[in-house]
Amino acid sequence: EGLVGLGPREEINGHKMLLASLKEQGVINQMMFSIYLPGATGSKSHAGELILGGYDTEFAKNKQFIYQDLVSDKYWAVNFTQGRLVKNGKLELKTDQVDYLAMVDSGTSCIHIPYDIYETFMEQISEIAQEDYLKVWSSMKYMQCSTTLLQKLPTLEKRLFSF
Repeated sequence: EGLVGLGPREEINGHKMLLASLKEQGVINQMMFSIYLPGATGSKSHAGELILGGYDTEFAKNKQFIYQDLVSDKYWAVNFTQGRLVKNGKLELKTDQVDYLAMVDSGTSCIHIPYDIYETFMEQISEIAQEDYLKVWSSMKYMQCSTTLLQKLPTLEKRLFSF
């Protein structure tokens, strides 16, 4: 058990990062990784997979790859260009923030969003979920979601780039 850093930097404090070390040794051609997360149980016979140095097109059939420039050399981070909250097909709140950083991090289940969207989202969650569902850990709020509860929640959309 342990934690493996897959950050975009080549080294930290004089120590080579895993991807940079693998590239230097010729094990991989690109400092790239991809993660395949299968859908609901039984939807695919294949388990999840971590691929170092690229991606497997088997998991991307009929899908378009979009590359986004990183805005940090410390994190896998891209510009956040728009966020919106939709409830019952109706736009509840929209924000345009060009300087907002979006972290693309497979090691956390947290979603960082602009505060105005967070406030509106939490108001709507509080209306739907009973207080015993909402938990507070440090400065974050989270909830244990059942399928029934998830169907009642508003949709939170994040756009990371625009065409």
